[in-house]
Amino acid sequence: MDQRKKPSEGYTTIPQQLNQRVLAGTTGPNEVLSSRYEPAIAPPSRSINKLDINRLRLAPSFGAKFGVTEVLNRVQIRKPGKDEFFKVHESNEWTFLTSIIELKREKEIYAVPPECRNLLPELTKTVLLRCAVTWNQEVILIPV
Repeated sequence: MDQRKKPSEGYTTIPQQLNQRVLAGTTGPNEVLSSRYEPAIAPPSRSINKLDINRLRLAPSFGAKFGVTEVLNRVQIRKPGKDEFFKVHESNEWTFLTSIIELKREKEIYAVPPECRNLLPELTKTVLLRCAVTWNQEVILIPV
């Protein structure tokens, strides 16, 4: 006669074991619910299909590791808007006289280099430019 047990004899499943422990008062129903339906493989902490943009961001000090500095290579010459806040430095070191050309149709202002001033005398005008910083940390030159 075969001494091996049938699969159903002498074996209890995990839910049966937990139910027996609940009936005996050695565990609570929350453990039963959490243990009974625990998946064999843990799900990922984030959904794979969901894109998390913040994970892709670099820290603001990222460039400091490599000795990178921001270069200011373009400064607008313009008057600030009526609803734009700005600060102007009080020192005269931050102001200077120069010639500009104002293109009213394009709403653009350009500084004229000294060698070109006498080539376009009817289009240029002399102004005092004051350095200012807007609320958005943008450096601008305000013609006065």
